[in-house]
Amino acid sequence: MQSRQFKLSALVVILLGILTTSFAQPNSAFALGGKLDSPGVAFSSNYLQAAQKQVMAALERKECKFVSGSFVNWFTTLRYAGDTNAVNLMANDLAKCPGTTVTVTFKRLDEKCDWTLFHVANENSIHIQINLNSQQIDIEKFTFSAKGPKLKSEFQVSPQTQTPKTDEAPNKSD
Repeated sequence: MQSRQFKLSALVVILLGILTTSFAQPNSAFALGGKLDSPGVAFSSNYLQAAQKQVMAALERKECKFVSGSFVNWFTTLRYAGDTNAVNLMANDLAKCPGTTVTVTFKRLDEKCDWTLFHVANENSIHIQINLNSQQIDIEKFTFSAKGPKLKSEFQVSPQTQTPKTDEAPNKSD
């Protein structure tokens, strides 16, 4: 009877060991991450080469001093130093990149940077977080503009009237 209990206990220990190693190990094996010495982000395989160059040009602007960066899989964090003009130029350049979504928020950060940029490759989304503790950025001078895509419906807005117009002739019965 003791031999049978010993075998059952040994079997339980072995099964727990197998379960522990099979579930614990792969989680760390699939993550790829590290520090960055220069600005850079990952791109999805279907993101056009010309658009990639446009994003990289915005991230490498001479007015924007790269401080540090890191990545984990498709998620990248970049920290920058610079003044209001520098972050304005970067944010507005990124907003002009095709297929890119850019958001901007303001937060008091304890980090030694004036703004942080977060990039998610599979969504091609960029989030810029401006440090309210920055001594170089004047929030009242921050400007950001983005233009939405062209209308693709049968209605188009006339700049003069701001009302929908169509190609149909006016109704004479009115």
